[in-house]
Amino acid sequence: MLPLLLLLLLHYMLLGLLLLLLLLLLLLLLLLQVLVGGPFYKQAWHGLKYGSANMGLLVALGTTAAFGDSLFSMALAAADAAYQGHVYFESSVLILVFVCAGKYIEAKAKARTSDAVRGLLQLGAKSAVLLTLGPDGETVAAAREIPAELIQVGDVLRVTPGATVPADGVVVHGSSAVDESMLTGEAMPVTKQPGDVVIGGTVNGTGRLHIQATRVGADTTLSSIVRLVAAAQAHKAPIQALADTIASWFVPTVVTLALITFATWLYLGLSHRLDPAALPPGTSPFLLALLHTVAVLVIACPCALGLATPTVVMVATGVAARLGVLIKGGSTLELAHRTKVVVFDKTGTLTSGKPAVQQVVFVSSGMPVEPQEAQQHQQQQQQQQQQ
Repeated sequence: MLPLLLLLLLHYMLLGLLLLLLLLLLLLLLLLQVLVGGPFYKQAWHGLKYGSANMGLLVALGTTAAFGDSLFSMALAAADAAYQGHVYFESSVLILVFVCAGKYIEAKAKARTSDAVRGLLQLGAKSAVLLTLGPDGETVAAAREIPAELIQVGDVLRVTPGATVPADGVVVHGSSAVDESMLTGEAMPVTKQPGDVVIGGTVNGTGRLHIQATRVGADTTLSSIVRLVAAAQAHKAPIQALADTIASWFVPTVVTLALITFATWLYLGLSHRLDPAALPPGTSPFLLALLHTVAVLVIACPCALGLATPTVVMVATGVAARLGVLIKGGSTLELAHRTKVVVFDKTGTLTSGKPAVQQVVFVSSGMPVEPQEAQQHQQQQQQQQQQ
């Protein structure tokens, strides 16, 4: 008798523990649905207020349908021990995880692209040496360092060897070789003398220059490049516009199909056109119709149509800018695969960036000689040294 009582007690303890675990799991899932899914509910509500069905609405409907159907199934199972339904809490959770992971990847891609733009801005000088000229306009009466943001058109600036040119201008004194590779890609420095134009962001060589600023702030060449990159990222490619159009119709279409699915299966179940033996045990026609409706919403929910295209355009233009290639916009990227011929307008020679030996020339007494003669000359020198 005592072992039987112990077994009954253990049985009820296990049932109580299982019920407690289920309630705890339900509470955690409810918190996840509210906290993680909250932004999607807000996005869906704002879209509905302005008559727009966005992706947030699809995520909210899909996750709510899966969560609500699971709650309903649990309630039926608690009321009827013979009910053999299923719960789909994991579907709701995984949808939220996948969509949030996609948003995170998009945010990281935008951050990397912003880093590329900031990298371009960092090419500019942070400060400059402002010169005050004497009455003759040539001698330097005073020099002081100022932030680059305070440079005005007409200011005369000193550019020391190895310093970055602080603004676009014209050389008024001195001569040097300036590295313009950040702008033109030229590996060889370009000689600058009085009257020559210099570009802000380029690097001065070994000479000292005095330049007069002609374009400052947002009017400089470097700022124009940054604006070009930013405009390229904001510009929508034709395929992106098509994706946005499809996405705007995608959500209403999915919701309509889900309602049609629910109505069709409910009609078939209530009109007894379905074989009762084909229904899952304990499933009514209403539950079967709801189950198929949830399936339509959940399958269509994690759609990346409106996410992938803008992310690709932003990443491509950002990486290209970091590598020195400026792309005008997404339409240019879209047409790139049709390229047959590439014409380079460049003053120097295009290289692969990996030097390789093309020819070996033997020199003797400052004059090129044949390899055989060079070898004989080397042997003669060795014999003379041995003697």
